[in-house]
Amino acid sequence: MERYTASNYQIVSNKIKLTSNDGNITAAYRLNALVSPDYSVQATLNFSSLSPLYAGVGGRMTNSTSGTSEINGYMAFAEPGSQGVYIFKRIDGGWFLLEVYPTQILVNTNYILRLSMNGTNLQVYWNGAQVISVTDATYTATGYTGVVTGTANSSIAVTWDDFTLTSPTLF
Repeated sequence: MERYTASNYQIVSNKIKLTSNDGNITAAYRLNALVSPDYSVQATLNFSSLSPLYAGVGGRMTNSTSGTSEINGYMAFAEPGSQGVYIFKRIDGGWFLLEVYPTQILVNTNYILRLSMNGTNLQVYWNGAQVISVTDATYTATGYTGVVTGTANSSIAVTWDDFTLTSPTLF
């Protein structure tokens, strides 16, 4: 796995921890051998405060065509401030909400968030249960995958653990 972009993250006890955030998508990783755009990306999230912060996983991510450092693609987020799970698509710096699932998010509790992409079908799973299902054809290429954030808040506290990528044709 190759680091694509990263800032404001550190590895603490084998977990990814966000140390500060400027509001941009600040970390993404890619597998050079990933050959199919149909895959799932999953991580265990743990928030230590209920401050507003969109944190999650992303897939089919690419560089923006607007000439900025923005990343395009699909992102599944948990957001403890609004108590919800979201799926967004990001296009040249703009956020487009595809769907939201209201749910209770507690501090210091592990939550498993998974984004599955199969053709134009996108699903979000929360602790193993499918909570969102949408269809969107904006991004159909493999792209990058990784952990993502989407809110400017330098006082947040979240960790990602057990990051996994699954696909019928990874290599």
